[in-house]
Amino acid sequence: MDRDHSRLIIILLSVIAAVLLFGREATFGSMQTIFWVALALGIVALIVWAIVSSTRYMGREARAYRDEVRRDREEGRPWLHTYIAWPGIIGNLLVFVVAAYWRFIDDSCRALMGDCLQQIPYWWAPVCLLLASIPIAGLERMIAHFRKPRAID
Repeated sequence: MDRDHSRLIIILLSVIAAVLLFGREATFGSMQTIFWVALALGIVALIVWAIVSSTRYMGREARAYRDEVRRDREEGRPWLHTYIAWPGIIGNLLVFVVAAYWRFIDDSCRALMGDCLQQIPYWWAPVCLLLASIPIAGLERMIAHFRKPRAID
């Protein structure tokens, strides 16, 4: 017999012995409790793993992004608009999450992007930041275009 099969036989024999010693209801109740506790602990462990791995991933991406911005700045490519766009993107996501939560807890909110959004103070600030990054990017590209050395034919 294989080791895995002998372990399975030991587990089955221990369950049979528990049923004989404690009764069927007590054994199955205990097994059900153990199952639900293990499931809850597994879900908590999965959530913690997801948070830790996403935090590590974002840290790696932030380091790579800083290097990319440094390289763009050294090579004279446009880079300043990203420092204005990213707070706008993160702010818009945060405002959307708060509006969704507000709609969940408040019955007077009918539309997520209407009533609920209007209740958040300064909801328009991240939108303005994001929209302000567009002309700044264009201005940076125009400045970079005129700074390029031209070859004389």
